[in-house]
Amino acid sequence: MPVYCFIRPNGSKVELEMTIAEYSAKSKEGYMVIDGELCRRDYEAELCGKELPSGDQAWPILSDALGVTRAQIPAAIAEARAKGVTLDFTADGRAILTSRAHRKAVCEALGFFDRNAGYGDATPANRHFLNEVLENEKGDLHGFD
Repeated sequence: MPVYCFIRPNGSKVELEMTIAEYSAKSKEGYMVIDGELCRRDYEAELCGKELPSGDQAWPILSDALGVTRAQIPAAIAEARAKGVTLDFTADGRAILTSRAHRKAVCEALGFFDRNAGYGDATPANRHFLNEVLENEKGDLHGFD
C-alpha cells in the first residue's frame, strides 16, 4: 500500500498509508485535511531513495526548467491556475510535474515545449516558436548555410 507524505502548516511531516482510491477521495490538488489542518503533499520526500528499472519514468518529476525562485512561487502558482493548470513547487522552487499528461498541459499553458518529447508528448501550440528560433539561428550562422 502506498505511503503518502505531507507537510503540516507548522512544517512538521506526516506520513499516511492508504490505498490510491482512499487518497483520491480524501485529497484535492495535492492537499489533504489531516487532524483539522490543511497539509500539502511532499512529493520530494516520497521520491527519496527510489530506484526504478531502466527505462521507467518516475512520477512525479521535479523540473528545474519550469522552476522559479522561492519568492516567485505564489505568483507562479496563481499564473498557472489562471491559465487552467494546477502546478505546485518544491520549497526550493522546482516545478512538480505529476504525470506525462500534466507535463504536456503545463508546457502548453505556460508557453514551454519539451525538447525530449516522445510520441504523444508534442506541444503543437508551441511548434511555431521552435521554427522561429531555428530560422533566427540559421540567419546568425554568418556564411555557414
